[in-house]
Amino acid sequence: MFALFTSLIRRLSFFARLARNEAGAIAPLTAILLLPILGTMALAVDVGYWYKTQRSMQSAADSAALAAAFSDDTNYAGVAKGTTARLGYTDGAGDVTVTPERNGNTLCPTGVTGICTKVTIGNQAGLIFSSVVRFVGNANGKQGLSAVAIARLSGSGGPASLCLTALASSGTTPAIQANGVPFANMAGCSVFSNTSMNCNGNNLGADYGIAVGANNGCGNASVTGASPVTDPYAALASNIPALRSAPCQPSNNLSGNYVWTGTIRFCGNVTLTGNVTITAPPSGQPDPVIVVDNGVFDTQRKEFKTLTDAHATLIFTGDNTSTTSHFPTGQTGGPSPGSTLDIAAPTSGTWSGMAIYQDPALTNNVSFTYSGNAPTWKLSGAVYLPHAALTISGAIGKSSNGYNCFVLVVDNVTINGTGNIYANPQSQCGSSGNTPPSTNLPGGGTPWLIQ
Repeated sequence: MFALFTSLIRRLSFFARLARNEAGAIAPLTAILLLPILGTMALAVDVGYWYKTQRSMQSAADSAALAAAFSDDTNYAGVAKGTTARLGYTDGAGDVTVTPERNGNTLCPTGVTGICTKVTIGNQAGLIFSSVVRFVGNANGKQGLSAVAIARLSGSGGPASLCLTALASSGTTPAIQANGVPFANMAGCSVFSNTSMNCNGNNLGADYGIAVGANNGCGNASVTGASPVTDPYAALASNIPALRSAPCQPSNNLSGNYVWTGTIRFCGNVTLTGNVTITAPPSGQPDPVIVVDNGVFDTQRKEFKTLTDAHATLIFTGDNTSTTSHFPTGQTGGPSPGSTLDIAAPTSGTWSGMAIYQDPALTNNVSFTYSGNAPTWKLSGAVYLPHAALTISGAIGKSSNGYNCFVLVVDNVTINGTGNIYANPQSQCGSSGNTPPSTNLPGGGTPWLIQ
C-alpha cells in the first residue's frame, strides 16, 4: 500500500520537472497534469479507506488472539471467532474470513517458546475511485486486506483467586447470570462457573471470568474450557455431627448483648426480638459457632452484630425431610439500623474465615433471594451455600469490624440490577483467616502479543 504512494509521488515529480522545462505551454501542460492529479486524489481516498479498515481488522485480530490464548485446544477457535464477531468481523459474512490456528511452537516466531495462538482476518475492500486510473485491485476487482496477530501464553500462570464460585452440581447453566449490575466490582479476584456464565451489561469487574463452558461477557478477561473445580469447603461438614450433639438453647428468641463461646445450638427457627451484639469471648476461649438446626435465622427488623474483636460463624444444618428453610432472613422497613446481619468470621480455628455455612448434606429448602434489606448483608469471610440457587438484588458490604475479604460459593447465582458484591480477597484475606478457592488458568500464564 505504501509502495503505491511512492510510485504516485514519483509520477508527480516527473510532471513537475516537465512543467519547469516546457515554458510557454502552461495550458496544455495543465490539461496533461489534471488526469494524474485527479487519479492521485482518487487513490488517496481509497487508500485511506483501506488503511482505516485494515487497522480495524488488526485491532480485532489482536483482541481475538489474546482472548483465544486463554482457552484450551477445544475452545480457542470458537473464542477467537466470537471475539472478532463482536468487533464487526464475522467469519463467512460477506468477504470476511477468520482463521484461528494453534500448533505449539511451530506458530511462534523464531526464538520464541510457549503455546502460540494465531488469528488471521481476511477481507476485501471495494474500489471507490481507483478505477479512474485503471487500478483494479488484487482480488476480483477489490482490494484484498489481511490482519495477523499471534499471542503467546507462557508459564504456569499461577492460581486465580476466586471470590465467586458456582459449583453447578445441579447442572444449571449458566451457573452465573448477571443482569445489568452496573455497580458490581469484584476487582482483585475472579469468578468461576462449573458450567457456563453470562453477563449482560457489565462484566462484574472481576479480573477473570473462568468457565468450564461458554463465557458471555463475564470478567475483564474471558477464559473458557477450564477444568471443573471441586467443592472447596465440603470437608468442614465432618465437624457438624459434633455440633448437633450440643444441647439446644433454652430460648430461640434473642435480644441484647451476648458473650458466647464454643457451640451455641438452636433447634428450630431463631428470631431476633431486639438488636443483638456479640462481644469477644474471654481470652483463650474459642469464638462462638452458632448452629441453627432445622430452622431459619430471622432478624426481623433488627441488627445482629459482632463487635470489635468478636467473631462468629453461623451454620445451618438439619434434615432434608424437614419443611423448614435453612438460611438467614428478615423483614423490610422499621427504624434504624433496620434488618442487618453484620458478622466478622473467625480468624483462626476450625471455622476460620467462614461467616455462613450451609450443611452440604442439605439439598431441600436452601435456595433464596437476597434483596439487600431483609436482612442487609455486612459480612467478612466466606458464605458457603453449595446447593442453593441464590438471587442477589442488593449490595453486600464488609462487616463493621471485619477484614476486607468476601468469598461466595453457591450452586448457581443470578445477580440483578443493583446487585453488588464487594470483593478484593487479595488485600486482607491473609489476615482474615480466609483462604479463597483458587484455580490455575487453562494453559497458564499471561498472554502477550508477539506479532
